[in-house]
Amino acid sequence: MLAKQGNSNTNLFKIRQLILDNNIDAILLTSKQNRYWATGFLNSSGYLYVDLKRAILFVDGRYKTDVINKAKDCEVFIVKNVFEDINQEINKFGIQSLGIESEYLTNNFIEMLQEKVQVPIIKPVSVRSLRMVKTKLELAKLAKAAEIGDKALIEVLRNFKLGKTEDELENEIFASFIKQKADKIFPRVVLVSGERGCLPHGKPTDKVIHEGELLTIDFGCVYDGYCSDMTRTVAIGEVSEELRKIYQIVKEAQAAGIRNAYPGITGAELHKIVWNVIDGYGYADYFVHQTGHGIGLEVHEAPRVASYDNTILEENMVVTIEPGIYIPGVGGVRIEDMVQVTKDGGKCLTKLNNELINILGEELNFAINRY
Repeated sequence: MLAKQGNSNTNLFKIRQLILDNNIDAILLTSKQNRYWATGFLNSSGYLYVDLKRAILFVDGRYKTDVINKAKDCEVFIVKNVFEDINQEINKFGIQSLGIESEYLTNNFIEMLQEKVQVPIIKPVSVRSLRMVKTKLELAKLAKAAEIGDKALIEVLRNFKLGKTEDELENEIFASFIKQKADKIFPRVVLVSGERGCLPHGKPTDKVIHEGELLTIDFGCVYDGYCSDMTRTVAIGEVSEELRKIYQIVKEAQAAGIRNAYPGITGAELHKIVWNVIDGYGYADYFVHQTGHGIGLEVHEAPRVASYDNTILEENMVVTIEPGIYIPGVGGVRIEDMVQVTKDGGKCLTKLNNELINILGEELNFAINRY
């Protein structure tokens, strides 16, 4: 053992409550997201053992120096043979049942764990669900990640010139994120123009972006472990009346979703509010996905703003609200913001103006003015 810090960690308290609720003796965390959430130490490999009295972070020698300075409220064990060391250490405590993370592990891994870590009962439990309500610190990190996204997109759109391809614009987005000090950039950007706008998850190609088209960009980054996610659809010059119409419908649907993101509503109910707006204009067949998802240490996490999720939203959950209309042969529109659930309705963490902007216009209104 290398170190032991204090015992005031509210996230560890939540994990211990989960232990009591599931009538087990301890939990072994394997995912980097949950280990970071519980200890403040972000690394790619390791295990965190938590029971009602102790927390032990198992890492290998690569992290020996760093872990002492950054891990909080846990003992640290530097492993040489990971499963032998874990088995030997935790079996000192005589536990009979061990919880594992149901969302992250395959059956093969569970079988291997049962063989290597000799605890009579291994029970899957949901630790990720404990992360749905964000702390003040988490909200601040999410807001910073969102701010980086706002600034990166403004820079790219201000410098747009006709003749660029979708691929070239994606590379400019990556470069702008680096300039804005993002810790990590998502592997690919959803970036589609013209008729390709009907592809909700279309990846950029060598297609040239032309005047008279809509351009949809869905992108994000990571700041101090926390993700951002935003989509904007902009006009490349003047666009058709039909494209302007569907833009305004999507904008109205999104506003209804943000306005109603208050504690007590379910994800399914919030999705239905958004869907009803689009359906009211006769475009429901072209709204081909759910309204949104939770966001935090993962870009897609619980809860979902979806027809199948009856999770009751609570204050300080953060979800995306991202309706879209996608018409084959015509194009598409999606507008997405990160939204904090508050007692007064949704509060946007992404602040970039969501009016339909003509990026070839003389005056570009990239106001940071979202409610």
